[in-house]
Amino acid sequence: LRSLAAREEKRLWGNAEFAPIAHFYANRLAELEERWRRIGGDLAGAFRRHWDEGRIELIGCSATHAYLPGLLPTFSGLAAQLEIGLAAFERTMGRPPQGMWLPECAFHPAFDHELGKRGVRYTLVDTHGLTRAQPPVVAAPHRPAVSPSGCVFFARDPEASQAVWSRDAGYPGDPFYRDFYRDIGFDLPESELEGETGPYGVRISSGLKYHRITGATGDKAPYQPGVALERAWFHANDFLQKRTESLGRSARATHTGGLVEAAMPQASSWGEGGYGNVWVGPETAWFWRHIHHATRDVETLVRSQPERRGVHGDALDQAIVELLLLQSSDWPFIVKTNTTVQYAEARFRAHHHRLSHLLHLAQKETWEPVDDAFLADVRNRDNFLAAMPSHRLRAAFSA
Repeated sequence: LRSLAAREEKRLWGNAEFAPIAHFYANRLAELEERWRRIGGDLAGAFRRHWDEGRIELIGCSATHAYLPGLLPTFSGLAAQLEIGLAAFERTMGRPPQGMWLPECAFHPAFDHELGKRGVRYTLVDTHGLTRAQPPVVAAPHRPAVSPSGCVFFARDPEASQAVWSRDAGYPGDPFYRDFYRDIGFDLPESELEGETGPYGVRISSGLKYHRITGATGDKAPYQPGVALERAWFHANDFLQKRTESLGRSARATHTGGLVEAAMPQASSWGEGGYGNVWVGPETAWFWRHIHHATRDVETLVRSQPERRGVHGDALDQAIVELLLLQSSDWPFIVKTNTTVQYAEARFRAHHHRLSHLLHLAQKETWEPVDDAFLADVRNRDNFLAAMPSHRLRAAFSA
């Protein structure tokens, strides 16, 4: 990316509108690289130090940001997302989190006990998940609820959420902010990107965006970083002032009763419509069919051979990793929203192919050199759980 930014500086030299933006990105990337060197390339460690010193609170998430309610038909897949996600957090940060972010803010009462069983003390749901809790929660969504598992549920504040999320009514729609969708990864001829495309040759965002939101049409003016920064300071101050006023009102209100009520939040998500149709529907049904069948196949093999070791055990463990990647909520979301559909479908099919072949290898009596090469390639390609012990990867499938 540094190389691309440098080439862009050269290409746009003398361009009154876009040369300053190219220069801004080149400097920004250099600053980030220097910061990366100062922390020894250990981003997680830098966050951990802030956590240890009380500046921030870190919470966990599922292993690959899966839409958890979609995994309910094969419960071991849901349990694996929670188990492995929390284990990865603890292994990286040195201690378990107290809270957990539910991907897509998606909750279903059917897995409440799975949160409590794993020591999750609090999580967050979308507003209607708490306003429709049973029994009703007084002053919801501003008062949290404690579920039967002992997990405390907080709801997204609708006013604050709209301010930071809504392009129409919130800060993100300011005409001087960067336009998210205009990116040189799509705007430039592929010959000028020189390998900056994504996996499988699909174009992806580079992060180098030269235009601002401007308005609702496709006609976009050049981005002005200095002006955008001024707007950001104004919006940040406005946001903090309004949240301070809101917290002041909330503090007075809680004097009349308890801070937490016993109730079960209801099924909900922050997706369009408030439930699961963004991820589960006619356009994405084939995703879930493969996910559920693959989950059952992994569960069957783990239960029949829980102590599998050697190359067969390595193949089984990597099959679990591929299953987790298969379960990511990104793939159905991209298809439903009709954005980079080719990329999402290619990624999904690739993970499914690797998973199926790895399960075959895990049961194959005699290995050949081509099998070793396949396993090595996949483990190198999808290696984000390489340090996770086998028993932690397999635990949810053998319970």
